[in-house]
Amino acid sequence: MRVTIPIILLSFILSACAADLPVSMEFASYADGKEFDFKITHDEIQRTPIWPVDVAFPPFSARKAQALARKQMDSLVSDGRKWPLERVCLEDMGDNLHWLYIVEFGLPPSKAPGLHSVIEDRFRIVVLMDGTVIKPVITSHPL
Repeated sequence: MRVTIPIILLSFILSACAADLPVSMEFASYADGKEFDFKITHDEIQRTPIWPVDVAFPPFSARKAQALARKQMDSLVSDGRKWPLERVCLEDMGDNLHWLYIVEFGLPPSKAPGLHSVIEDRFRIVVLMDGTVIKPVITSHPL
């Protein structure tokens, strides 16, 4: 009986922690007259390696995330190579254990004049801590 109560309590605590994670995360980026919708599900987040508070470095390096995001950028956008890297951000998924990278590219100089007021001026790509690069759903989006 003494063992059963702590096990039940532990399973309750673990399920409560998992419930704190967002059901999903989504956002859109725009380029080439298209909308790129990125969606990350709760299950995808749960399958990624955790990054415990007492560990100095994340399970997947920022440099690798940057390289994977650049490769996807080049395949998604016609002039993707010209979009300069602006930042690589770590995003907590709500439990202080599951994290992901959001890699942001700025508009290339040739597209910058006058465009900032029309669309978002950054293109964001998500890389999970297991190296998975989220593939967007692409739809037409005239300016």
